[in-house]
Amino acid sequence: MNICIFSRGHISELRGGVDRVTTTIGATLENRGHNIFMISVCNPVENDQLAKNQFVLPCNDIVSDANKNFVIDFLKKNNINIILNQSDVKAIFDLIAATRQSTPVVSYNHGDPKATVKGVIDNFDEWRLKKGTFFWFFYPYWFLRIIYQYYIRKNYAKRKHIEYYEKSDAYVFLSKKFKNSFIQFTGLNECDKLHFIGNPNTYPNIKHDNNTSKDNLIIFVGRLDFQKRIDRLLRVWKLIYKQHSDWKLQIVGDGSEKCFYENYSQKLKLKNIEFVGACDPTVYYEKAKIICLTSSHEGFGMTITEAMQYSVIPVVYHSYESVTDIIEDGINGILVKPFSTKEFAKKLSKLIEHPKELEKYQHNIANSDIKEKFNVERITNQLENLFQKLSHASN
Repeated sequence: MNICIFSRGHISELRGGVDRVTTTIGATLENRGHNIFMISVCNPVENDQLAKNQFVLPCNDIVSDANKNFVIDFLKKNNINIILNQSDVKAIFDLIAATRQSTPVVSYNHGDPKATVKGVIDNFDEWRLKKGTFFWFFYPYWFLRIIYQYYIRKNYAKRKHIEYYEKSDAYVFLSKKFKNSFIQFTGLNECDKLHFIGNPNTYPNIKHDNNTSKDNLIIFVGRLDFQKRIDRLLRVWKLIYKQHSDWKLQIVGDGSEKCFYENYSQKLKLKNIEFVGACDPTVYYEKAKIICLTSSHEGFGMTITEAMQYSVIPVVYHSYESVTDIIEDGINGILVKPFSTKEFAKKLSKLIEHPKELEKYQHNIANSDIKEKFNVERITNQLENLFQKLSHASN
């Protein structure tokens, strides 16, 4: 089968979770005899570790005639059987819809169905943190703006979900627990084209020795944008770092808000914290005892399963439905009611202070079904079965 994957940027293992998932699944499909092609909007950037068979659209205007002609010729020349859309960029979906002809399309949504609406509170907090006194002086303006933004985003997201669902042959979310949320949000009654396939472990062959010595280290791994809400983690660290001076917090990743978070850390006068930049997170998974995630929403939280493959204990806000596919609270990780800084700090501090608890969680993680549940072969089987079903139906 010839499979064409669309993405916004070139697929690079160092860029983010979706890239690592795409690389992992693409390689597994290739090992099974399929031909994988990738089309992106953006040219590669410095230090990208690129997958092979990647192509770039000839024009920056995504829905231009030049790009449409390029895609039509590409699909025909390479006899593409399935299009896999890994991007949430509407223009890329419009390009696919305009050029697909009879080729089946599988559209992935790697987020929470209500992510756009949940993100409104992030915008409000971002303005509050960045505007300072100016924010409070014009508080009525920001409040009215956020109400307006909520309704605009809600209507846009609803239309976008419905269009993706109706114009795709399959619309895939990362967890079945998003089903009710999707139905309530869109108002759709029949959802036969809705499918649920989780992200695979991207380190499938890891056999971590639970007795390996680890450092007193807490990590965050991911993009440094405001959606990840690292400001919340920094405020948690503010509450506990003095009592745990032998522990360290490391922020692993890069992004548009790196300078903001570094400055915010300095404003809070934090100690024992380091921003290490973009790099292969493996070395930090190997050393760390705890990983924290404080986002308002996620589709999956792939860094959690990555870290758990190294027996790193997740402490996460229970802010999205699919997190319980991974974490069983009090067994293999800790879920915190969103978005209490004090409760997060209390649970994190308690875990730090009780080495036996740390060992218990590490033991439970090492003996959990996480590796098998999200095994790349198992996940690829589900995706491959979906491809074959759609391909047969189109013939």
